[in-house]
Amino acid sequence: MGTLEITHRQIRDNLRQPAQPRVALALHNAASMGPRDRGFTLIEMMFAVVVLGILVAVAVVSFTGYVRKARATEVVEMFGELKSREDTYHAEFGKYLPACPSPSGPLDMDCAEGNYWPATLPGKGQQMDATSPPARWQTLHVHTPKGYLYCQYEVVAGLANEAGAISTVGTILFPTTPTRNYFYVMGRCDWDGDNTTFAEYWQRDDLSELGKKNEGS
Repeated sequence: MGTLEITHRQIRDNLRQPAQPRVALALHNAASMGPRDRGFTLIEMMFAVVVLGILVAVAVVSFTGYVRKARATEVVEMFGELKSREDTYHAEFGKYLPACPSPSGPLDMDCAEGNYWPATLPGKGQQMDATSPPARWQTLHVHTPKGYLYCQYEVVAGLANEAGAISTVGTILFPTTPTRNYFYVMGRCDWDGDNTTFAEYWQRDDLSELGKKNEGS
């Protein structure tokens, strides 16, 4: 029995002994791990932050451009609306109606370039209330389906053989004095909010071509 007990004790001791070298080995391995084995280095983290910043910047620019293009479709829609209303008015009264908030000058040619509505352009493509249009717009029955606008608009009109209403943009659209009643539509937007340089659009009454300048401004 004594021999058997010693044998069992030795077996238990032998089973316990290997655990200590394994723990020591694990601690040794952890201590010997280099900085690259423990995770990202500072340079790697900085690189990841820079890459992330670039991706975010690209995403913001792309999204801003997409929103701007989507809002700029309003110009095409409003030009179409204004031209359609002017054609209807001309069919009834035999002349086009200048459409601006503050007409001043000879009758039928009393809207000077730059007399836009809405009168204030807040910038950065912000919405402007369009539920109370000026008298000329109401006479034409101009419809703004959304109830707001991102850009300003006006209609410059004149009588045949009369160039009194034609100014800077008009001379581009009509190099010579029209021999018929005429009008052209103008629009102005401030997409970047600098309140100095504006995106400008224009279109002649009998053409579908859309003139533009500083479109991204």
